[in-house]
Amino acid sequence: MVAIPKVVALGLLGLTGILSIVALSTTYWYTLNTSHGGLWRSCVEIRGSSVCVNIGEFGKIEGESKLNAARGLGVLVILAIPGVATLLILSMREGAGRILGLLAGGLAVGQVVFQASAVGVGGSWIKENLSGPIELDFGWSFGMATAMIFMYLIIAVLSIVDFLKG
Repeated sequence: MVAIPKVVALGLLGLTGILSIVALSTTYWYTLNTSHGGLWRSCVEIRGSSVCVNIGEFGKIEGESKLNAARGLGVLVILAIPGVATLLILSMREGAGRILGLLAGGLAVGQVVFQASAVGVGGSWIKENLSGPIELDFGWSFGMATAMIFMYLIIAVLSIVDFLKG
């Protein structure tokens, strides 16, 4: 019999993976007047067109190690998705040990920690290096990355619930 929590966790993992890639790669982690940016690129609106450049393209940037840490943590979260999915699928096979579901949940907990760290470090870098007298707002990409923390937490709980029920 197929464990419903694991099937739901797999579906949620697929959706969360796509949304995590969108959140990490888009340029709306912050908005500032006519500009916006993310962890990789910054853009400015000029006469109705958006002109974007890679962050650091024109020289060294302040807090580069923090920015690289946020990028790396976000990428690690995404790279862990196939591992969680594989463990969940294997744990649903007939005669598979329950420990595989627990391992999937443990890896998903790691995703929660890494995603929270990526959001925290990325947000900290934005506040420290881009805020000033002009009002800085966090954008929808940042909000989506924050929401992914809770999505990965739900996946972890669903993965572990089946282990505890058995």
